[in-house]
Amino acid sequence: MFPNDAPMYRVIERISFGDLAGADVRKALAMVELAMTPMPPAGIAAALTKLRALTKARAESAVDMEITVAAYADELARFPADVVRETLAEWPRRKDGKWWPSWHELERILSSKSEYRRILRSRLEREVVGASVREAQQAADVA
Repeated sequence: MFPNDAPMYRVIERISFGDLAGADVRKALAMVELAMTPMPPAGIAAALTKLRALTKARAESAVDMEITVAAYADELARFPADVVRETLAEWPRRKDGKWWPSWHELERILSSKSEYRRILRSRLEREVVGASVREAQQAADVA
């Protein structure tokens, strides 16, 4: 019913952290932030170069290709390194992977693969603020 190469969609109804202490929530946020680290520019350039070598594209001048790669590199820097690496490496193995992907195609896949991390980070950031407020209230109650 659904195409095999389509991104997966998930509905996240609730994320609960139970009784985690503020320090634990901060550690969890630091771990998620680390998992959101983008690929260094040299790594992105190398992955795009390999993708270009493994796919076909319309005829372009060297200048046009440089502009395209620079634009893709800027956009790819918004996504986690492992997601970018995996997505670019998997593209040539897709049924339609013979062709250089449009940015729209890549962004759809990248967004789908990194969506849960973005939601988790946002929720943890809110939880850190809440934990800080609770800790401040407890300190005021003790004083």
